[in-house]
Amino acid sequence: MSPSAGHRGRLRRLLVILTTGILLATVPGGVAATGPRKSDAERYEEIVEKIRGEHGHSDGSSHRHGGMAALTAADLAFLDLRRGSGACSGMYEEADDTPGDACTHGLDVPLTAEATAAVVAGCGSFDISTCPPPAGWAIPTRIPCYSTGPFTQVLYLYWGTSRLPAYREKIRRSVASIDLLFKISASPVKNSSGARGNRHVRWAMTAGCKLKVTAVKLPTSVSGSIYAVKRNLVSRGIIKSTSKYLGYVDRGSCAGGIAEVPQSTIAGSTNRSNRGGTLGLVYGDCFNSFHPYGGFGATIAAHELMHTLGAVQDNAPHSTGGHCWDDGADAHLGADIMCYADGGVPNRKFYQRCAQTYPETFDCGKDDYYNPYPRAGSYLQKYWNPARNRFLSTGEPPAWDLIRKPSVVFTKPSISGGTVGGDAPAVVQIRTGGLAIASVAWTVNGARVPGTSATLALQTPRTRTGGFANGVELTLGATVTDEGFLKGKASTKAIVANPWIRLTAPSAWADTSGATGWSAAALAYGGKTVAKVELLVDGQVAATDTTSPYGGTFTPVLPLDGSTLYEVAARVTDSAGITRTTPARLINRPAPTIVWRAPASDWDGWTSDYAFPALAGSTLKIVLDATTIAPGGIDRVVFRVNGAIASTDPSAPYAFEYVVPPSGSAQITAQAFDQHGIYETTPNGIWVGATSAPGTFAFTAPATDDGTVTGSTPFTLAVTVPVGSEYDTACLHIDLAYASCMDPRTEDTVSFDVSVLRPGTHVAHWELYGASGTVPLSFRGPFRRFVVAGTDPSIAITQITLGQQVGGNQAIGAVVSDLPSGVAVYAVHFFEGGNPVGSDYQAPYDLTWDTRTFGDGARTIRAVADLSDGSTVRAALDVEVVNATANLTAPAAGLGVSGIVTVAGTGSYDAETALETASFYVDGTLITTDRFAPFSATWDTTKVVDGVHSLTMRLILSDGRSITTNPTSVTVDNP
Repeated sequence: MSPSAGHRGRLRRLLVILTTGILLATVPGGVAATGPRKSDAERYEEIVEKIRGEHGHSDGSSHRHGGMAALTAADLAFLDLRRGSGACSGMYEEADDTPGDACTHGLDVPLTAEATAAVVAGCGSFDISTCPPPAGWAIPTRIPCYSTGPFTQVLYLYWGTSRLPAYREKIRRSVASIDLLFKISASPVKNSSGARGNRHVRWAMTAGCKLKVTAVKLPTSVSGSIYAVKRNLVSRGIIKSTSKYLGYVDRGSCAGGIAEVPQSTIAGSTNRSNRGGTLGLVYGDCFNSFHPYGGFGATIAAHELMHTLGAVQDNAPHSTGGHCWDDGADAHLGADIMCYADGGVPNRKFYQRCAQTYPETFDCGKDDYYNPYPRAGSYLQKYWNPARNRFLSTGEPPAWDLIRKPSVVFTKPSISGGTVGGDAPAVVQIRTGGLAIASVAWTVNGARVPGTSATLALQTPRTRTGGFANGVELTLGATVTDEGFLKGKASTKAIVANPWIRLTAPSAWADTSGATGWSAAALAYGGKTVAKVELLVDGQVAATDTTSPYGGTFTPVLPLDGSTLYEVAARVTDSAGITRTTPARLINRPAPTIVWRAPASDWDGWTSDYAFPALAGSTLKIVLDATTIAPGGIDRVVFRVNGAIASTDPSAPYAFEYVVPPSGSAQITAQAFDQHGIYETTPNGIWVGATSAPGTFAFTAPATDDGTVTGSTPFTLAVTVPVGSEYDTACLHIDLAYASCMDPRTEDTVSFDVSVLRPGTHVAHWELYGASGTVPLSFRGPFRRFVVAGTDPSIAITQITLGQQVGGNQAIGAVVSDLPSGVAVYAVHFFEGGNPVGSDYQAPYDLTWDTRTFGDGARTIRAVADLSDGSTVRAALDVEVVNATANLTAPAAGLGVSGIVTVAGTGSYDAETALETASFYVDGTLITTDRFAPFSATWDTTKVVDGVHSLTMRLILSDGRSITTNPTSVTVDNP
């Protein structure tokens, strides 16, 4: 080859990168162009699309044509090619080379990723379960190693920085796949003795029988064209006439390849295809996108290597001039590696001659270019047959370069039969075979479980919906698959050993405030000890104890969302670091309730624009009720005027005397605090406005606050008004409700029967109306607080008693007593702690409580009655919920037994636990433990003396509690 200086300059500038369309140098300046100059990337992509040949039309239809035949002379010049002549007639050659000296079929360009996905969708996108592989195919695991050549050398070609350490293993996988394709493509043919055909590539190997991959850094002045690359490699002594060369070009994405084709049809060993010095290139990182079933990393590289061996000659039966047409028209999506529409023949000739497989194989019809035992008189017997190429071996190699599979070693458990627990019972250490790990598949006792990482996420603790009982032996299996689809497997045995934990206090829906006591029972299993027990409040550690009995106090903080509910749970950690957490319980931290009593209620609508009228300079008594179900009751009530603290009252009735200013209005609010600092603020403040209504007003009876009254009680008002003013109506209100009216000009007393009021504190006030001249007058006040003697209404909880053990559906009820005259019960509400259980609106007040809603333990049942006068009465009762039970179901008590007897039992459990194991005893001696429900045991009665024997079953719950059945006596009578 002796290219001109101008051509050499053009080669230095031309760098061809495939489907990414990236060109790292300029297009030769001599190429004519019209209009705006296209970039190198645009120009190259235009050429690639011509070769692909998918063209759309304005009417939405499309057709395929193209291949190398679709390229213009300018396109070819851009690729450093020209149409061949002489020996290269019908093919292509180096643009400035001596005609016929070096031929090529041109660029092999596969379909786009989108087109590939569409074509293979019917076969599951390279899924061998729907498009099976050819006979003899498996994931390639070895490369043949021959001590004698000639050899095919593997090259890694790059510009800039080498990435061979990262890509070496992928290249090795590609080479192993190529070799297997040569072998299985030869095996369907048998000779006259019945022996199957066999071929392997003689790869260049190291002295240690490892694939030799030669990394070559190319100067930036060398383009990516095959002839520019070859010229550089020849000049450096890398390419010699003694070997063939397959180069992986590290540039861009996987997009095809090109190879030199020794054009000669003669059958003998002097065929130019039997010589060395020829080069095939795989462009882009096809080795990086390697897929052993249909990946272009194997198929395209095999395609280019087969070209260097002499396929497909022009005179082959189905030749397109370098390729063949007895397959689907799309490259690498059919059955024959060398067949696709390259533009050499009309598209109508292409048909699927052979069954589609992944990967494709060589010469699926065994009549065009590859047959180890061609029939006498056939084309491949008379003309060149690459199966005769001396770069292929007909026998098995003396040694192999083995592809390393991933290896899997269990680090948890570290020994077979070791104990495991928690939610990560197994961890494996993976040593790769050079490729990254794609996935990890886990099995437990042979069944597939979710998980794709090196750590198995599996909840081993027994729950109501799954898990495993302590002492159960598990068979754990891990199958690791690398990115080359090679698998490594390992399995081991493990014994489940989880700690037990039960939160014994506080109980679900308990009412707590301030420093609250907690306790838990915890045990370790499998020879371990308890390291610590933690109390979790809303998921955060609130307290820790390391010594049994476990417990202490904590001070809960209310959630920021304003809720008075929070969650508590207990977590145990054993000496092996395995944790177990109880189900979370909702706990109530009750805030006080606060209600205005005087001078007005918060729902009366007194605002800054419409304030409650009070005589300027008078003293207005502010009264409210504050209650709480928290232990210790109300600590104090703080009154505020316009936000500033004005008074604090530590005891009921909670009151504040407000001196009405000469003018203006003020907002009065209050906060009720319990003994633990939890407080509630009045939902609305009362606005009080100064009024200048003329006159003086005073309660003369009752004469003082907080006096006790009974029966018909006089309420007397003294009114003095200046001349010209008068009040003609005065109405008495008790607890904001109308009681009676009078004319203060002639009367001063109204009598009211207080026996209709509930015993306790009440507030009375006057409302006066009149005129001053022609100006209307109105005034509210004065106010008087009084006490009604008698017994307060009360409520008692019925159908359960203090400390009673209850379970299942439990009836509860309530009776309300000592109602004042005229006061009725609106409703009775039942609560379990702070959790509503239900309400009844008609006597008798009762309902059914499902005690199985939460775990066993102490519970507080509350009954609250709403009365018609706006007041409430409450009662509480503590009981113990016990739903976990154990029962022997066989044999029946008193039964006579002999021989082999089945002993069986069952149990019930609460909402927070599950049945863990059942142990069966005869006369107190353990005979067996069953870890899987339904629980049973086999008892050989011949091992005991005849007579009466006692059977019991001991159930272990998932929180560590044990329940033992009452003894069942049977009589053994063996012959």
